[in-house]
Amino acid sequence: MSNPKLNLQGAVDLGALAAARKAQEVSQEVRAKAPAGIIMDVSEMTFDVDVMHRSQSVPVIVDFWSPRSQGSAVLSPLLEKLTAERNGKVVLARVDADRNPRLAQAFQLQQIPSVFLVITGQVQPLFSNPVPEEQLRPLFDEIVKAAEQAGLTGVQVAADEPTDEVAEAPLDPRFQVAYDAINEGDWDGAEAAFNVVLNSNPADDDAKAGLANVGLMRRTENIDFDAMAVIEPSTPEERLLKADSLILLGRAAEAYAVLIQSVAQSAADERDAYKARLLDFFTLMGDSEEVRAARRALTNALF
Repeated sequence: MSNPKLNLQGAVDLGALAAARKAQEVSQEVRAKAPAGIIMDVSEMTFDVDVMHRSQSVPVIVDFWSPRSQGSAVLSPLLEKLTAERNGKVVLARVDADRNPRLAQAFQLQQIPSVFLVITGQVQPLFSNPVPEEQLRPLFDEIVKAAEQAGLTGVQVAADEPTDEVAEAPLDPRFQVAYDAINEGDWDGAEAAFNVVLNSNPADDDAKAGLANVGLMRRTENIDFDAMAVIEPSTPEERLLKADSLILLGRAAEAYAVLIQSVAQSAADERDAYKARLLDFFTLMGDSEEVRAARRALTNALF
């Protein structure tokens, strides 16, 4: 009797599945031991603060992944491992591309996984698809060296901080209210929550950045960033939206230039609108030489 013919179309790749499960075990172990704040899950609502703003003090590696991607299941834990080993010299921001389509559009994703570097607000593509550890290690070393040369201080990790059990500081419940509102698309509720914080502490930089971030999300909710970034604006609204799009595409210097030129060429209420948008961007991006240069250019344009 002959053996029945097996239909293997669509069969599960058991080797890949085993590798993915092993990688997930490594991920859980690494996350349990890594210092707080080194590995982050980032969304559209937190990207500007957790990535763009934070990149002024530490290089941020952005991992666009998907639960549907076996390549992500292998690469992401490796990125987490190499990040944790550097003890605050770099941080890792993980973005679920399926749940954050606007970020996927802004980064013009062609493949999953895809990895980018954000340093001092500048976005640089690194690679797509899994890369072996022996190639990633020297890349991480180069990133750390470049950050040190740029004067980035990194995340401060206490020398005696236990690595086998890390307790994160509890989130201020007022911020949680704001984040929950953003998740629901309730921009008014999010603004109100951040304003509660600012009413009690007008100097709270996180609340200021959160408020600026909500404004940016509200304005660009249905915007095609790529199309808006290349237009020749003819109205104040188009100039402002072009600047917003450039910021979301990681092209901060160009966004500043659009608004500074607009300040120099306009008067009265128009000028105030451009200036206010610039100040929002400065709050989002934090202190850097690029921001300081833009501040000087704005002063020259005003006076």
